Amino acid sequence: MRSTNILLNPGLIILALTATALAGNARAAAPQDTKEVWRVPSRHARKTNPLESTPATLAAGKAVFVRECLSCHGDAGRGDGPASKDLEVKPADFSDLQVRKQTDGALYWMISTGRSPMPTFKDSLTADERWQVVSYIRTLAPPVEADPLGGFLESYGELHAALGASAAAPAAKAAAALAKEAKALAAFDPPKFSKTEGAAWTTQVEELHQAADSILAAKEDLGAIRASFAKLSAPLAASLKMLPSSGREVLRVFRCPHAFGGKAATWLQTGEKAVNPFTAEPPDCGELQDQIPRPSPRNHDGGDKKEGDPVIQAGIGAASAPPRG
Repeated sequence: MRSTNILLNPGLIILALTATALAGNARAAAPQDTKEVWRVPSRHARKTNPLESTPATLAAGKAVFVRECLSCHGDAGRGDGPASKDLEVKPADFSDLQVRKQTDGALYWMISTGRSPMPTFKDSLTADERWQVVSYIRTLAPPVEADPLGGFLESYGELHAALGASAAAPAAKAAAALAKEAKALAAFDPPKFSKTEGAAWTTQVEELHQAADSILAAKEDLGAIRASFAKLSAPLAASLKMLPSSGREVLRVFRCPHAFGGKAATWLQTGEKAVNPFTAEPPDCGELQDQIPRPSPRNHDGGDKKEGDPVIQAGIGAASAPPRG
């Protein structure tokens, strides 16, 4: 997926990536508004593929893919088929992280429903044929592991975007989702944590839960929402580091020294350009403090840094920890 400042989870895809995520060829496109986020209903996203990935299933799925999808997505599913050059919204690359994060049920629903300029296959393909295509797509790009923090990150990203735009109603709506995800996160029992790590995790989740509840209680008071939003940064960054996920985009920790009358505050986002959720002036105030996960330090010869190497002692933001908001 192209870099964006919105955090996503498998139940949500931005149109630029997926309006043609499973586009076919000559069939009429489904008449839908392509300016809105394409949301997969949770009851459909939770569905599992009823077919086993046997050689026969994959062969059948490939046959349908070649007939209906290859012209847009290309033979390797990279979004570079011969018909893609004529599409205003380009077909998705199935190897993209955001496509790989989709559940089988979500992909099946998209194939069935369609979205302009993507056609709908609900009537032209049988249920088995659609599931076969899902199975074949997984051979082009296997799914990634589920991220326990994914739902919280999505809601955090939506709230960040609303605050960056000073939009009170969307912020209140995102706050409700954030509080719900914080409650779910509190019930999550992370595996393989030591006693010390478990205690640290519990403390961090409690801080996230308390801040999320405070944001919800603020309703549409942007000042109060921002004050509590700032308190999410430190425990969220610590939680992300304790519980890494291969299905997660790189997250950047930014700091604006002008926030809250010069007291400074930090926040997390995926985009490389700072989008300040705290102050209207300057809107791009933000100094990069950290990156999660951090890139591997390199030696002069391009090799990985060895422990104790005096040449590189710190990565991005390692010289000083991000201050608490």
